[in-house]
Amino acid sequence: MEEQSVFQSESENHFVGRSSTSRNSSDRAVASTKKKSTRPPEAQTVPPAPPAVTAAVDTPDKTAVVPTVAAQSEPAALPRSTPLVPSAEQRMKSQLRAEPTGRSDSDSSSSSSSSHSHSRHYAMLPQQRPDNLVDALSNEEEEDEQQFVDEFGFIIEDEKDRALDQKYVRGVSGKKVQRREIKWAHMARDWSRTNVKMYAKLKERCRKGIPTRFRSVAWQLLIGSHVQMQDPNNKGVYIAFRDKVLKDKEVDAVISRDLSRTFTNHVLFQEDNGIGQTFLRNVLHAYAGTDPEVGYTQGMAFVVGSLSTQMGEEESFWALHEMMNGARYKMREVFKPGFPLLQQFFYQLKRLIARLLPKLHKRFEEFSVEPSFYASQWFLTLFASHFPFRALLRIWDVFFCEGWKIIFRTGIALLKWESKRLLAMPYDEMLPALKHMQDGKDPRELLHRAHRIKFKTAELNQYGDEYWEAMKQRVHA
Repeated sequence: MEEQSVFQSESENHFVGRSSTSRNSSDRAVASTKKKSTRPPEAQTVPPAPPAVTAAVDTPDKTAVVPTVAAQSEPAALPRSTPLVPSAEQRMKSQLRAEPTGRSDSDSSSSSSSSHSHSRHYAMLPQQRPDNLVDALSNEEEEDEQQFVDEFGFIIEDEKDRALDQKYVRGVSGKKVQRREIKWAHMARDWSRTNVKMYAKLKERCRKGIPTRFRSVAWQLLIGSHVQMQDPNNKGVYIAFRDKVLKDKEVDAVISRDLSRTFTNHVLFQEDNGIGQTFLRNVLHAYAGTDPEVGYTQGMAFVVGSLSTQMGEEESFWALHEMMNGARYKMREVFKPGFPLLQQFFYQLKRLIARLLPKLHKRFEEFSVEPSFYASQWFLTLFASHFPFRALLRIWDVFFCEGWKIIFRTGIALLKWESKRLLAMPYDEMLPALKHMQDGKDPRELLHRAHRIKFKTAELNQYGDEYWEAMKQRVHA
């Protein structure tokens, strides 16, 4: 067979001859660091979706067109690029590469300059140092030593959350991770066959969790964005849109305001115009250029921020583009003016709660608590805004494979988990509690409970039909 495995070139060689301990190193937490069959149904939208979005960009040599959903093709080896957060074997900030707009930002030069600066600083003789230098350095080191940063770059300050994270890491089996890596490598050798004839097995393995070192490529294959990345017509398209001046200046202003609100507990997103914020600005600006109707909407930054932990800038751009326009996800319908698919999701969620959690539904009705009060971020950010990141990765593994059902299942699982406590609460305590149900939840247990929430796709689609029929009657009333 002439086909090349996507993982064979990028991942399989990485664990040949390595021990199970080293294979599992990327699943470990970095504690006390010193540095801060049947295909799934597509997302249902009763009104016809808008025409496919294409955008022409004038480049020096040609006019490039951004396609929407390309036909699935055999994946060749994806180009290696650097995600915002590298693997746990590497130091957190050693290989970061952002592509800022309009200026050069070479880590090698800045690192060299920084290194020389520090060298000169510490080379000063004692009598040349400021009086408070030793105390300042001592305080800084003490502060750093007290931080707990996981391998994804998130600062975990709460002791209970630290204990939960460490418990999760201790429960990871190196041998099990190794077996799953080998299985994923075999599946990727013939992705079109895996994605069609072995879909039941693919779904099962996504539910068990994609191995950390394979997640970047696996997500791109599941989303279908690898097709866009490999299309020669798309060469240079991302750069062109990244550097393009938007007609609506307010879009860039809104993006800039949201940068500092995104992943505030992540070490790489805290610095104004730093690596993380530059990454977000570039990708969000580029997508806004391809889709002027949607432009930028709050919530998209968290989606891109989560992608950035697994992919480079261009990969994240095409992944976002496919999530927004692909038939399985249709996130463009969630974000476009009026939030049509989001409103449908609220109705579907309410109907599911009424059937699956009738007592809680009754209490919500008594207090007039609507899904829009607590579930907006579930659908707008796919749980990314306030969810424990380990749990988020597991949910996204399933979402990219199966679509929106896992979002409904996870939300209802949380409501069921907390139902006794919620039923005993007065109204003024219930709303804050609904927004923090995920706190302190073990990722494995949460996913286990989510998959035990049973409903048919036909039922979900029926509720969607009901919603749009009601909207039609309201218009004609």
